[in-house]
Amino acid sequence: MNNNTSKIVLATANAKYAHSAFALKYLMANLGEFQSRAAIFEFTINDRPVDAVEKLLFNNPDVIAFSVYIWNAEFLFSTAKLIKQIAPHITLVCGGPEVSYPEDSSPLSEVCDATICGEGEVAFYNLLCDLEKGIKPQKFIQAQPVNLEKIRLPYYLYSHHEIEHKIIYVETSRGCAFKCEFCISSLDKKVRHFKTSLVLDAFQELWNRGARKFKFIDRTIHLSNAKEILQFFLEKLNSETSDEDSALFLHFEIVPSNISEKLIEILAKFPNGVVQLEAGIQSFNSEVLQNISRKQDIGISKENIRLLLNNTGVHLHSDLIAGLPGESFDSFANSFNQLYSLGVDEIQVGVLKLLRGAPIKRHTEGHRMVYKTEPSYDVLQNDLISFMDMQRIKRFARYFDLVFNNGNFKKSVIFIWHNTTPFDGFMKFSDWLFKKTNQTSNIALVRLGDLIFEYLTAEIKIAKEVAADTMVDDFKNSGQRRLPVIVRDYATVDTDINKKSLTLNKLPKRQKKHIGENSL
Repeated sequence: MNNNTSKIVLATANAKYAHSAFALKYLMANLGEFQSRAAIFEFTINDRPVDAVEKLLFNNPDVIAFSVYIWNAEFLFSTAKLIKQIAPHITLVCGGPEVSYPEDSSPLSEVCDATICGEGEVAFYNLLCDLEKGIKPQKFIQAQPVNLEKIRLPYYLYSHHEIEHKIIYVETSRGCAFKCEFCISSLDKKVRHFKTSLVLDAFQELWNRGARKFKFIDRTIHLSNAKEILQFFLEKLNSETSDEDSALFLHFEIVPSNISEKLIEILAKFPNGVVQLEAGIQSFNSEVLQNISRKQDIGISKENIRLLLNNTGVHLHSDLIAGLPGESFDSFANSFNQLYSLGVDEIQVGVLKLLRGAPIKRHTEGHRMVYKTEPSYDVLQNDLISFMDMQRIKRFARYFDLVFNNGNFKKSVIFIWHNTTPFDGFMKFSDWLFKKTNQTSNIALVRLGDLIFEYLTAEIKIAKEVAADTMVDDFKNSGQRRLPVIVRDYATVDTDINKKSLTLNKLPKRQKKHIGENSL
């Protein structure tokens, strides 16, 4: 979408190449007469700011607007500073969650000429109109929530390349009915819905252009027109006539205690793995939930998770947050063990972050919360979890994602907590693995397999042949093409892992590993 004649630049840095700048597409779609003079530039946080500046300044734009989030704040801050040094005449504008709270302003806001706080579709257009008239923008512009019936939907701006290779973000509502203090969505308490017919028309156009993977950013599926949306995709799925077309994948967020039986009935009609639900649990400690103003019936949440797992083919990803006020190390471990016992496909262990504007800041003094002062604003310690234990939990989270969540060691991992609880067993493995490698990333899969085999046989005392045979099965089911040598040496089963290949070719790689060939 880069236009060499553009004088208005919309820019951001995505966390990964596969991501796309949904917010910038909304701005672009609602630029009116300015759209022909505007272009979108997307970078990743792995790019160099100086290289981004070179591209942004190539055509000497008049205005550069940044979409700012927690993951790209530092990159865009460095980029903006360079631009101000090189071309101070350019008007710099920023907006997004990371800069939407003037009382807790970001360093980037100090560099930019204007900061739009809140939804920017209308506010940014009005700013451009003022600039056309020679009116200097305010330093902070408090944007009002837009009328969803009056803004133009941006889906036509997804390019063919994005549809083929990137995540297609969509939404049917804005706002959140919940008040969870760790989340800035809790500040937007009124849920507003896009007109369902307009949304479905846009989805139909995306479908006609080949889009099959949709990630909904609605705060929770049950608050949107979930039944109509799901029925739309179910009809599309049922109308497909070839394997080449059947590549549907849908991602939704849910609050488990608010899922209805009728919604579960509709979800049950989708094939295995087509729907991924991200179920926010955060904690099973009722006092902790009360501390953070999260309304969640623990009993109903558990029952609904069981119903989803037993009666549907959804891929269930569930979240816990470590470091919440009032949750000790042991309490967090208990929440983890309870969640694992439910049988969810993935457990994403997150660490509490002090997002700008988030109400959880009120607990800082009372619970002696200490946070990083720069992104990602992770909690470092509190009155119940020491810095050292918080570091251990962070490593646990990273290793659990590598070993369990990604599905490469689905059967072998169970040996890790042999004769103990999942949390205690995996924490011991995590401590051992960090001592062995001194790293939490860039561990090659075969190397990780070697380390797991060593731990299972030397520390847990699992028979080498048993460990090897189990790991061979894991490597076959996860679609890998290379076995650790030591596993091949001790295996008593056929080690030709190339003989078995997944037929679930159209699902995302992670989901294919969890479903596995054996379930077909």
